Amino acid sequence: MTFRRPYAFVALVIWATAILVSISGCATRLLVVSGYTRAIHRYNGSTGAPLGIFVPAGSGGLGLPWEMVFGPDGKVYVTSTTAFSADTLGVLRYDGRTGVFVDVFVPSGSGGLSNPTGLTFGPDCSLYVTSRDTHGGVLRYQGSTGAFVDAFVPSGSGGLDFPNSLVFGPDGNLYVTDFAKGQVLRYHGETGAFLGAFVPAGSGGLDNASGLVFGPDGNLYVAGRKAVLRYDGNNGAFIDAFVPESGGLKDAYGLVFGPDGDLYVTSAPIFFDPAAAAVRRYDGNTGAFIEVFVPMGSGGLYLPLSLAFIPRPVTKQIDTLLVAVEKLRLPADIEKAFKNPLQNARAAIVAGSLLPARNQIGSFTDTVRANTGNLIPVPQANRLVIAANAIRDRLRCS
Repeated sequence: MTFRRPYAFVALVIWATAILVSISGCATRLLVVSGYTRAIHRYNGSTGAPLGIFVPAGSGGLGLPWEMVFGPDGKVYVTSTTAFSADTLGVLRYDGRTGVFVDVFVPSGSGGLSNPTGLTFGPDCSLYVTSRDTHGGVLRYQGSTGAFVDAFVPSGSGGLDFPNSLVFGPDGNLYVTDFAKGQVLRYHGETGAFLGAFVPAGSGGLDNASGLVFGPDGNLYVAGRKAVLRYDGNNGAFIDAFVPESGGLKDAYGLVFGPDGDLYVTSAPIFFDPAAAAVRRYDGNTGAFIEVFVPMGSGGLYLPLSLAFIPRPVTKQIDTLLVAVEKLRLPADIEKAFKNPLQNARAAIVAGSLLPARNQIGSFTDTVRANTGNLIPVPQANRLVIAANAIRDRLRCS
């Protein structure tokens, strides 16, 4: 009897590790913007080992790369902001596999674009970009051509002063960090109308509001000067300092939940501190510090800003989720309830029916959440939700 508990523990570790490996895969790659060297670096997504320069400094006229996002076409979109007079400012596009320059997707001045920082693709498949200078606010461009559509959030709307990063939430609305005022403002996802300060200035000690992301728990995580703060995803109420100043964190900027369910955070100190400038990894469930995933200087990294994992083909992502579900060893009828929407989504993608595929992925996510803490432990459920949300986002405009 004395051996049962150790054996059970070992079995649990093996099972949890199998789920982790199934979801994260062995070929993940992490891209990190290096502000000081004005380049984008590539790293092994499992170990943090450097894999070389992905986008070299000055490629296509790249100035200071600020943020990046993978588009529905699989390419990388990068905001190029002020550095030197010869730089090409605006939004530049690069091949998502090779990093080769494709084109200037949105030139500086288009629609009043000046000193762009954050960018994201919306539910309508348009590209949304924050513009800090004279025509500050959020500008909208056609997602397929880069043509200017409108000033989706006009300069100063709702008191917006220093727009930084932005994201569309689960409710379809747009959330924008105001760096100067330390707040998160919310705008109607279809009209751009101001809906109020979702996170009021200074809530929970928020200062220098930068990157933001909705986590697998549905809550909003915001990078600030001294911590990564967590807020209720429904009403914006402060929950906790999910990541305090631990592991040497200072002036958090970029945030992303990785395929392994952990939270990866870049630190770009305003008053440069070599020991603080790095990519750090924290437990996605508890916020506990795990490691300095990419230290400053690794592969030439200097002052990390934005970061993103290179996505795999959607059908392969679904296949990986199916394997992960099998490894849960659920009762046959329940396993079927998990796998059916994934199999239906895959079939719909192959048939070119993307909206039904999105709906099926949403059904899978609902099933996971309904069984979290019951049939599935929270850490494993979070990884499933992260993977499913990534698929659903990519199906939005494909």
